[in-house]
Amino acid sequence: MRALHVAVVAMMTAGKWNVTRRAGTNPFTVEIILGLLTKAIKTFRSVELLARRGLHEDANALVRVLTETATATTFILQTRSRERALGYYAHSLSQSLKMIREWKRTPGLKRRVSSKKIKEVEEALESIVSCLPTGYDFRNHWSGKGSLQNALKSLRADSVYSVLYRHTSSIAHASDVGLHFVNDANTGTLIWQIQPRSRGVLPVILVSTELLWVLASRINERLGLGFDSSLLQHKVTRGRLAAAARIVPSDL
Repeated sequence: MRALHVAVVAMMTAGKWNVTRRAGTNPFTVEIILGLLTKAIKTFRSVELLARRGLHEDANALVRVLTETATATTFILQTRSRERALGYYAHSLSQSLKMIREWKRTPGLKRRVSSKKIKEVEEALESIVSCLPTGYDFRNHWSGKGSLQNALKSLRADSVYSVLYRHTSSIAHASDVGLHFVNDANTGTLIWQIQPRSRGVLPVILVSTELLWVLASRINERLGLGFDSSLLQHKVTRGRLAAAARIVPSDL
């Protein structure tokens, strides 16, 4: 897990990217992808730190974040990358505008945001929207398709949403109380799982590793960055899965 993190960080610290496959992209597209990769690296590191301490439920909540980051990256790079990068940024600005407008209407918060700031964000959003196709639905979702589920469908990754995203939903939304206690087999007493546990750690590690590897590999392939050899050695294979199953949490 740590070795992959080091390899992907090396993509960011190797100097300016030599993009050899520029078709359908521009510098702004690459900047958005750099931002998503930066976010993914930090989220992955957070998952690692939590998993190493046996806090797999909390790590799973971040796997959900990593899933959406990987989806956004893959979606943007799939096709019409310039348009999709703009749509992603427009959604980000739209969400920020929604938030500060809400602040402006909320007692105790309304003086924390100026009308000037709202106007600045509005103008920035208008500038981006003017470059998007008419009818691009960036307000509901960055994909323009209304939801993450629909974005994943367009990537033929329906199962990612149905299994991974749904599973981590209850954890992220605090409806997973059943994961935090067991019944004593002899007395029926509820035993609350306060201490970290090794059970459940391995799936979190494997899933997050796969997500980061797929994300980094897709960026490398689509933009022709030349990091093939350094990434390939960290690909999750059946052999590595078997080896990982023998690792104890303290060694992760």
